[in-house]
Amino acid sequence: MLGTMKSLHLVPTWLSLIPILLGLTGSSLLFWTLPSMLHGQRNQPVSGTPVGAQRAPVPSVAGKGMADLQEQVDQIARARGVLKDQMDSISHDAATAQWLLAMVIGVAGLLTLAQGVFAFFSAQNYVTRANEAVEKAEKLADDVRAKFPMFANIESARAEAFKQLSSLIPALDDDSNLYGQSDWMTRQSIFTIESFSAIQFLTPMNPGPELLGNLRLLGKFYAGKFAVERQLESDFERSQYYFELALQKFGRPFSVLNDVGWLFSTMANPTDLDRARAAFEESLRRRPGQQRALFNLATITLERGDQSRLEAGLRLLLRAKQQPNWEDGPNPRMASHVDYNLACFYDALAELKSAPSEKQEMLDQCMNLFESAAKVGAQEEKIVNADLKGGDLRNLTQSAAHTHRLQAALAMYELAWKRV
Repeated sequence: MLGTMKSLHLVPTWLSLIPILLGLTGSSLLFWTLPSMLHGQRNQPVSGTPVGAQRAPVPSVAGKGMADLQEQVDQIARARGVLKDQMDSISHDAATAQWLLAMVIGVAGLLTLAQGVFAFFSAQNYVTRANEAVEKAEKLADDVRAKFPMFANIESARAEAFKQLSSLIPALDDDSNLYGQSDWMTRQSIFTIESFSAIQFLTPMNPGPELLGNLRLLGKFYAGKFAVERQLESDFERSQYYFELALQKFGRPFSVLNDVGWLFSTMANPTDLDRARAAFEESLRRRPGQQRALFNLATITLERGDQSRLEAGLRLLLRAKQQPNWEDGPNPRMASHVDYNLACFYDALAELKSAPSEKQEMLDQCMNLFESAAKVGAQEEKIVNADLKGGDLRNLTQSAAHTHRLQAALAMYELAWKRV
């Protein structure tokens, strides 16, 4: 409502310029054409007298040769007179054309000026009516706030609750548990305003980025609630509902398809990898230059002991590493997960290599990528420790050639975990 009123207040400013521009245009045309019209009136066509029309008398005593010479002079004089008449006629025609053109432009200037005057009064009438409408709308808003003071604070409460939810690092790009990371006050704020916000979700008016973000936040919120409590199937269904609503309202955005894939590959119990894979693949078709879909497709492909699946997942992660954006833009924190998972894949491939040189090469790659991920330190402590102690990085832990580098990388992780 506030944005609409601001727009209405801006309209009179622009409308007032229209009659001014029209008046200036009409006045300029008249100023330019008036001298031409007056000059055309002063220079009316006049009849010229042919030069050389009078013939000089020739003495009777002149000889025949003198008479011939006089005849030639007369012919030249007559030709000059004809030429002068033609030049005068052309000059007269040009002056007439100039005068007519000035008249036409002058009439156009008068019409433009008249239109400017008409536009001035029309603009004044519109501005008056617009101001009256704005005043009525503002008065109506004041009356509503006075009669229903509770409504005045609902929108600010809704915005503040979603602001708190989205401030969790980073709320939409991160695949962490949004419900688990939020404090009890934020959770209760979301529960309180959710029913009111549902009106916004279901109405067809002006779906925009804010609505899309709120739907995704609520989908992740209830997915996290289901993962933490593992009690109510309705929490999972509510998460799925918000994601599906976002898909319907916004034409299946690739980011929401990533959310759906994450829901079924990570939060569902049991997981539905076929459904997750379909969502990630559609997301990748809609936005090829992203890391998130490639990362998640590789993650659900990981199966230790299956070389073909490991190599397929490795190719996906290497493709992801070449992309600059996690989704819509760079995200170094999430990109470090690509390095971490690549390290896990190289560890699993090293296990399948019988030649010591090939095994060493795989573990070297694993160590390099583990160090790269440790510089960011985005992985949780419990996950890193579990992978190193018999998990997806167990071969790296057992490699004596990498002991010192592994300890240095773990020291970087320790610093990152202390900062959280």
